[in-house]
Amino acid sequence: MLNSMMNQTNRWGAACATTLFLLAGSVEAQTAIPVVQRTPDGIELAGELTRTFLGNSFEFDFYRNNTYECGLTGSYSFLVVNPINGDENTEAPLWVYLHGGGSGYFDENGDYFAVGNQDENTWNHEETMDDLIANPLQLNTIGKNGQLKDTTLTRRILEGYRVALVGMCDHDQYLGLGTPYPNNPNAPKEVNGMQATMAAIDYIAANHPTTHVFAHGTSAGSVGAYALALSYSAEDIGLTGVVSDSVLSERGKLIQEVLAGTPGFPQQEGFDPAGVDEKVGFYRLPENQTNPEARIAAGFNLTPLLFVGGLSDPQCGFSFPTLPEAVADGFDNNCEWVAAQLIETINAQPDSPHEVALFEGEGHVPTNNVTPANDKVDEFIGEILAGNPAPPFGDPSTGACCMSDTGCSIMTAFECSLLQKSTYYGDGSSCDVGTTCEPCVGDITGDRNVDSSDIGILLALWNTSARTNPEADINSDGTVNAADLGILLGAWGVCP
Repeated sequence: MLNSMMNQTNRWGAACATTLFLLAGSVEAQTAIPVVQRTPDGIELAGELTRTFLGNSFEFDFYRNNTYECGLTGSYSFLVVNPINGDENTEAPLWVYLHGGGSGYFDENGDYFAVGNQDENTWNHEETMDDLIANPLQLNTIGKNGQLKDTTLTRRILEGYRVALVGMCDHDQYLGLGTPYPNNPNAPKEVNGMQATMAAIDYIAANHPTTHVFAHGTSAGSVGAYALALSYSAEDIGLTGVVSDSVLSERGKLIQEVLAGTPGFPQQEGFDPAGVDEKVGFYRLPENQTNPEARIAAGFNLTPLLFVGGLSDPQCGFSFPTLPEAVADGFDNNCEWVAAQLIETINAQPDSPHEVALFEGEGHVPTNNVTPANDKVDEFIGEILAGNPAPPFGDPSTGACCMSDTGCSIMTAFECSLLQKSTYYGDGSSCDVGTTCEPCVGDITGDRNVDSSDIGILLALWNTSARTNPEADINSDGTVNAADLGILLGAWGVCP
């Protein structure tokens, strides 16, 4: 259903005008969304704080995931704001917030290109507890006068949601799947944004009583929030809803290519979207058809999506002359033209759960400001909850999971998939019948077959330490190389 609404009304400066629209592809045949390989095992509680905030008592818990390193220094992190006047044991819905910050990359000469006055040090280091409390939490909930700021984030906190604010420290729009970080001066490094974000959500859902789960992204985070919905769909998990505060569209790439380096436009002179494409990988590669128009046209409806946009947003070229392509399509506002294709796609989808809300006179990320967009988000949430959806991570079926190193345990299929060298024998299966737990040499995916899937992972991690997928280092010598490939080929086929 279309909801098109017209209304009157340092690093974060750069973050508010950032790369938003660049998800790959057009409406054609699509590559399947991969299951994101990740682990919450490296997550540790690194800080606790109880304080008065927004006039109430809150407990803040700061976590660091030591499995996933940042682009330059430190590790991925996230801050949990426990429910109002509650603690980690209080049952609540989860609101996952992904902040803005654009995207950036090192070119082959080692020069860094990004947004505004950003450089390689802006979003390639660990975000500390103080960082996440100051920005984005306080920035988006408390006004300059010290008074409460009536935003989407403020409303969720005061309604009793558990809020998770996830750090971004590979400058990758939260999209990284563990591929090498090109031209990084501290190589070897990987790009881990999506892995770390999903690991954080998995951890919170497993360790805190959780009902519904929403993701909310603004600016660069809007790309990550949308991609979260796709990534979980690969596991047949539908999030309760996603609010993507920017209209994601393939047309935004043309806007950026034309205007990058123009005074008043966010992207720096010399910025080439292809540099981010190479760095991020799957979600930015055109052949994978990951943009919303393509996925919704192909029937994606597992997670309801709300795309919010301001028609005066400089990121979509509002303050610049209308592009000839937009004029040819009958538009005199670049932002309306950017959104039009997505609106048409949603309108064409039967009983679509998705919406686009455009706000006249509003600029970048209206859900982070006092605007009518926040009322639209409330309406979107209300419509979803009126249908009484099942919690995404609530009481799933369990069965036997065979692990070659530790034997058989009862768990969910998803939990089993997170373990190295594991095989799930189906819902309701037990550990005493038909569960073979002998080691399967060369089986990187854990499906008890040594085949092209395993060799694909091995080649993708060639000449790395395979830190995020150690099974690819078959002989455990610290490097994925020809020795591992030889072992794999020698074990080709179905495991005994």
